[in-house]
Amino acid sequence: MKYLMTALLMAFAISAHAYPMYGTMSDTGDETFYLDDLGGVATNSLFEIKLENAGYANSNAFGIYQINSGVGVGTLGGVNYLELFEGADDVGYAAKLSWNTSTNALSLQKSTDGISYFGVAVAAGLTVNHNDFGFYLDTPDGVWFSETKYNSDGVDHMVAFNAGAIDSWAFAWEDLRGGGDYDYDDFVLLADDILPTQSVDEPFTLMLMGMGLLGMAGLKRRRT
Repeated sequence: MKYLMTALLMAFAISAHAYPMYGTMSDTGDETFYLDDLGGVATNSLFEIKLENAGYANSNAFGIYQINSGVGVGTLGGVNYLELFEGADDVGYAAKLSWNTSTNALSLQKSTDGISYFGVAVAAGLTVNHNDFGFYLDTPDGVWFSETKYNSDGVDHMVAFNAGAIDSWAFAWEDLRGGGDYDYDDFVLLADDILPTQSVDEPFTLMLMGMGLLGMAGLKRRRT
C-alpha cells in the first residue's frame, strides 16, 4: 500500500504542550475529499488506523459521509454515511472501500493485518458520492465532522496532512467536546487513493514528535 511510508512522523500536539519537538507540519485545512483511484477495475480507497490514544477508544467510530445530504450540526442524517471502524477496531486495522462509480454504491472490506481482507455487510441503498465526501468521528461527546461547520461546538476536530504521495493523507482527530487538550492524537489514520476537493485557510500549525508512524503497528491503545 502506498500509504505505508517510512518518513511520516507521529504523535500530534500543539506548541503549547511541553513535548520534545523535532519538526513541524501545517494542517492543510482540507475538509472534503474524492476518490482518486479511477484508472482500473479496483476503484477503491484504503484506510489504516495508526494510533489511538483516547479514553473513548473503545467507543469511537469512524466513517465517511456524503456532504450536503442531511448531515446537520452534531448529527448523522439519512443513509448517506458509512462506518469504517468501530470502537473494537485497533491499531493496524485496515478498511478497503470500493465504489461503483456509476451508482456510487459502496462495498466495504476490512482487515486486521493489512493483508487478508474479509467482507462486511453494507446497508442496501447506502450511497456516498465518490466525487465529494467527508469524514466523521462518532464519540460519546458528540459526532465530529471533517467539515467544521457541522460541529456543534464550533471546533475543528480533524487536521489533515499530506503523507508524501500526492494521494496519501494522514488525518488526526481530537475526540473531546470543545477541543479537549488539543493533542489530536485520539485517533490517527492514514488514507490512500484520495485527494482533497476543497481547502480551508487555517492558521493552525501542529508540532510532530520525532517518532515514525510505521513503527506504531504494535502500539496498543491507552484505556482509561
